[in-house]
Amino acid sequence: MIISKVLGGLGNQMFQYACGLAVAQRNNLTLGIDATSFSDYSLHQGYELTRIFELPEQCLSAKEIQREYGWKTAPLARRFFGNQRIRAVSHTLPMRVVLDPYYYEPHLHYWPGIEAVTTSAYLDGHWQSERYFQHCEKRVRERFIFKPPLEGRNRELLAMIEEHKANHDCEGVIVSLHVRRGDYVNNPSAVKIYHQLDAKYYDQAITYMRDKFRKIKLLIFSDDIKWVKSTIKLVDEAVFIDHNRAQDSYIDMQLMSLCQHHIIANSTFSWWGAWLNPSPEKVVIAPKRWFANQFIDKDIIPAPWIKI
Repeated sequence: MIISKVLGGLGNQMFQYACGLAVAQRNNLTLGIDATSFSDYSLHQGYELTRIFELPEQCLSAKEIQREYGWKTAPLARRFFGNQRIRAVSHTLPMRVVLDPYYYEPHLHYWPGIEAVTTSAYLDGHWQSERYFQHCEKRVRERFIFKPPLEGRNRELLAMIEEHKANHDCEGVIVSLHVRRGDYVNNPSAVKIYHQLDAKYYDQAITYMRDKFRKIKLLIFSDDIKWVKSTIKLVDEAVFIDHNRAQDSYIDMQLMSLCQHHIIANSTFSWWGAWLNPSPEKVVIAPKRWFANQFIDKDIIPAPWIKI
């Protein structure tokens, strides 16, 4: 069995699941999900995958995981040592322990060491690159189908999107645009990790879309609509979407995926919103710089996407 540890917001969970699924499929193994770390994790909406998607895999209990992979997966060990210390300790232990099936992601760009996983293993990392699951893209897309039906205002937005797709010659194309501020601006830890996108990025992205397509209609998803309206140059028709909150926030990703083209933020949430659009003709604009200074981000953006 391949066990994938999931933690973080929805976008992070999807990367962790997709990587685990790819490794499991490559080795003809089953996939298990370790969501036990959410027991003391208060950010975002908790574990969301099986609530939003029809996944066949079940979350494993702490006892089941520890029985397979020992002390390093125990919540107490994680809490006391932290992943960095566990990682360091592992490299000082005898070879039989160093070579046990517990794989840490050593950095945030693609790690080719994942290709060495050929037997049952525990995966602990972010795995934020399409390269981890590109060979089983079809299977990943089949798993990430939103199951709750759209209702109310979201159903109206769906109808509008479908109408534009059917009449794009006269209505123009639908472009999703994601602006994430919130924790990226107000959380000191996030500020240190993520590059803050300014109006220049969005203005250039909108200009690119406008030059490429005769007419565009923007669906703007943001947790700070006031900032968007006062800062970004919006000369095109725009619809502002900020009503999907808390447990319903995933619906923004669902609506993004239904748009024809995308302008994403440096956020795994809108990354998946764009990736889940299966159209080979889609245009996706992504920020050239994803992180602040300490991380390499060379593998996050798929090759066909445009970096600004």
